[in-house]
Amino acid sequence: MNRLQDELNMPHFSLHKLRHYFASYMSSLNIPEADILEMGGWETDYVMKNVYRHTMKDKLKTSQDKASDALSKILF
Repeated sequence: MNRLQDELNMPHFSLHKLRHYFASYMSSLNIPEADILEMGGWETDYVMKNVYRHTMKDKLKTSQDKASDALSKILF
């Protein structure tokens, strides 16, 4: 994999990091946890919930703006 990444002039990453990114990104898309578990091959949700699921920074700003807009409409 390292050789291929070098040939394609790509940053190096491991398959483990790709799986980590996959779980985090699927979570940020609000994919149901049961579906993420199935697609990622986890038997339980412990690892996914406590290790892999992170807020994607670019999605956090969008979520904050969406929440702010919704609250503004309710309050004002």
